[in-house]
Amino acid sequence: MRILLVEDNAGDARLIELLLDEARDAGRIGDGRVERVSTAREAAARLESGGFDVVLLDLSLPDAQGPETFRKIRSAAPDLPVLALTGNDDEKLAHDLVSSGMQDYLVKGQVDARLLARALRYAIERKRSEKKLRLAVAALKRIEGQLRHQAHHDALTGLPNRILFHDRLEQARALARRNKSFAALMFLDLDRFKLINDTLGHIWGDVLLKETAERLRGCVRAVDTVARLGGDEFAIILGDLASRDDAARVAGKILQALARPFRLSGQEVFVTGSIGVAVCGEEPEECGAGEPGLVEQADIAMYHAKHSGCNSFHFYAPGMGATSQQYLAMEADLRRALDQEASDQPGVDGRTVRRRSAATAPRSS
Repeated sequence: MRILLVEDNAGDARLIELLLDEARDAGRIGDGRVERVSTAREAAARLESGGFDVVLLDLSLPDAQGPETFRKIRSAAPDLPVLALTGNDDEKLAHDLVSSGMQDYLVKGQVDARLLARALRYAIERKRSEKKLRLAVAALKRIEGQLRHQAHHDALTGLPNRILFHDRLEQARALARRNKSFAALMFLDLDRFKLINDTLGHIWGDVLLKETAERLRGCVRAVDTVARLGGDEFAIILGDLASRDDAARVAGKILQALARPFRLSGQEVFVTGSIGVAVCGEEPEECGAGEPGLVEQADIAMYHAKHSGCNSFHFYAPGMGATSQQYLAMEADLRRALDQEASDQPGVDGRTVRRRSAATAPRSS
C-alpha cells in the first residue's frame, strides 16, 4: 500500500507513521511505503506521477485551509481515495467533506493503529467500488444508446428505418407549415436490384445497398433525412425548401450519383434508380390528407418513373393514381391469361407455370 501523507507538522507526521508501522506489523494493512509532503502544491505534483493508493490529508496546510485543501488534492487525482486526518473536530466540516467525496474524516488524537488501518482499507475498497459502479453505469448507458439507435436505424446501412422515417417526415411537414416553405418526399427504388442480388449473391447485394446509402447521404444537406424502408427502397426527406425546383435538383443529383459504376465482386456494375417525388407546400391539402397522403403520392410517382423506362424521377400529379391502378389491372389480367393457358395444356402443372409467369410479369422493382 503506497500512501501519500500530506502533513506540514513533523511531529504529527511521525506519530502517523508510527501508527502505520504498528498496523503493518499487525497485518492490518499490506506492505508499502509512506511518502510525505508538506503543502498541497507538493502533493498535487506528486500525485501527477501516479502510483499512490490513498492520500492522508491534513486540512491545515501553509498553502491551503479546510475544504480548499481537499479540492486541490481531488483535482489532481479525482479517482484516488482521500482521508482527512486533522486536529479540527468539526462535525459540520466532516459532513460537508464526506458529502463532497472525502472517504473519511479522522481526528488526530482519537485514532489508533487499528482504526486507521480499517479506515484506509475501507476507503480504498469504497473508491474501487465507486469506480466499478461508474464503469458499469457508463456501459449500461452505452448499451441503452445502442439499443435506442438500433430501434430507429437500419442495421445494414445505419440509415433511419421506417419508424424514424415517419417521425422525421412529420417534422419536415411541420417545418414547412411554420415557415411557409416546401417539404419534399422522395421514394427511390433501385432498378434491376433483384437481378444483381441474385447474380452476384446477397453479400454483394448488401455492399451495393450500403454504398448506395453513402452516395445518397452525399447528395443532401445535413438537416435532410435519408432512410431505408426495406429491400432496395429508400426514402429522402427534404425540409424547408424554397420551391419545387429544389427537389428536382436533388433528384437529378441523386441520379447522377447512382450513374457512377459500383465496384462489386471485382467488376464494375452500373445501377440506375427510379424516383418518385411528392411535394408538400404551404397548405396541407396540397400533399394529401396529412402524412399518409404524401407517402402514397411519392409511391405512385415512383411507380410511374419505373414504368416510364427507369433512371428518371417523376413528380406526383393528379390522375397518376388511376394510371397505377390500370397498370396493376393489366398485370393481373396477364397472370390470369397465363394461368388459363397453362391449365388448357394437358400434362402441364398450372402451379409451376404460375410461378414462372409471376417471375416474368412486369414488376415494380
